[in-house]
Amino acid sequence: MTKAHIDINKAPPYMFSVAAVVCFLFTAYFCLNEQLATATLYSGLFVVCVIFGYFPYLDSIKAFSIDVKLKQNISRAETIISSIRALSTTNAKVAFTIAAYSGRGPCITIIEKQQLIDTINKQLNDICITDVERQEVSRPYVTMIGYELYSIFSMAIRTAVGTYNQNNSEDKYQEHYKKWIMKWYSLSSVDNNNYVRYNVVAPHLDSDSSMYQYMTECIDHSTLDFVDKQKLLAMECLAKEICGIYRGCIDKCGYSEKAATFIMRYGSSGVTPIELIKLVDKMSPQATGAVL
Repeated sequence: MTKAHIDINKAPPYMFSVAAVVCFLFTAYFCLNEQLATATLYSGLFVVCVIFGYFPYLDSIKAFSIDVKLKQNISRAETIISSIRALSTTNAKVAFTIAAYSGRGPCITIIEKQQLIDTINKQLNDICITDVERQEVSRPYVTMIGYELYSIFSMAIRTAVGTYNQNNSEDKYQEHYKKWIMKWYSLSSVDNNNYVRYNVVAPHLDSDSSMYQYMTECIDHSTLDFVDKQKLLAMECLAKEICGIYRGCIDKCGYSEKAATFIMRYGSSGVTPIELIKLVDKMSPQATGAVL
């Protein structure tokens, strides 16, 4: 046996009004005929009909110094619950996706990863998260993007400087190269473990300006006198370009389109030393119309 369910919101809008009028007339009639018991019954039915007829459409009830919001608060609560449910679903989807790809053969692409983050950002917008709160929530994710960009810069500069050094076999240049590479490792960690290197570099990735300052310290002109000045300027231009890309990621709280393209092109394990050297060279003031 199924339980009957009555939804008064779906009842005809005139039904309770007609019933209330009928009950009121019967109440008046029985009062005039001094049948008070029956009149009381119909007066009660009259009140019930009025409540059922108008209660669902009231925004508030105010009586005896009590102001109660009804329809507006219920509607808002339903909206909030819906947003929380959607956000929970999205978070679960991200968690399951990360769990599915961790430690397995296929890798999730940058674009697929950002599509998931964009979905979260949309839900955060729906529940009115401020930009400051969003940036705080996304900080670990954005910092990792900064580390990916820095790693490309590191590989490109070390590859380019190593090539320039090979073209200068004099002892003084070799000595300067050794000093430069040791300083580089002292700043960015000599350890090949990505986790260790990340912990060294990450504190410099709070902003694009702190990232640029760190990059210029790594370049260090004083020990690179065997490198052509135009090449040094190209290195600085590359640092500025990468920091500009990182600025876009900070603003978006994730991969910008330019960052995704740049990292997929130069951050893959298949990138060749020649491609990295060209990346630096195309930043030279002498190179015109270069596009990353």
